[in-house]
Amino acid sequence: MKDAMLLFVLWIFSATTLFSQCPLGDLILNNQVQVDYFTTQCLEQDTIYGDLVIGNFESNIKDITSFNNIKVVMGGLSIRNNDSLVSVQGLEGLTKIMGQISILNNAVLNDLSALNGVSQVEGEIYIQNNPSLQTLAGFENIKVVQGDLFISDNSVLSDMTAL
Repeated sequence: MKDAMLLFVLWIFSATTLFSQCPLGDLILNNQVQVDYFTTQCLEQDTIYGDLVIGNFESNIKDITSFNNIKVVMGGLSIRNNDSLVSVQGLEGLTKIMGQISILNNAVLNDLSALNGVSQVEGEIYIQNNPSLQTLAGFENIKVVQGDLFISDNSVLSDMTAL
C-alpha cells in the first residue's frame, strides 16, 4: 500500500512539473533559445492560451519551424523586431487567432505563406515596416477579420491579391 501511495505521489509530482513548464497564458519569446526550449518542452501543446509573441527588441529568432503543432492562439499573434526571421514556416497548423495579428519591423521576413491555414482573426491586422515582404500570400483563406487592416511602410510589397 505504501508503494502504491508513493508511486501515486510521484506521478502527481511529475505531471505537475511537466505541465508547469508549458505556459497557460501569454507566450513571449525573445530569442532563439526560448523558442527552442518551448518547442522541446511543450511538443504536444496545440493551443496558446494568451498572446503568442515571437520576437521583441532586437530579437535573434531565425527559425520557428518547430511550432507546427499550434492550432489556436487565444490571444493575439505578434511577430516583431526579428532581424533574422525569413519566414513563418512552422505556423502552418494555425487556424484561428482570437486577437490581432501584428507583423512589425522584421528586416528580412519575406514569406507569410505558412499562415494560409488561418481563417479567422478576431482583432486587427497590422503589417508594418517589413522591408523584404513582397506579397501577402498566406492571407488568402482569412474569411473573418473583426477589426481594421493596417498595411504601411513595407517598401517592396507589390502583391496584395491574397486579400
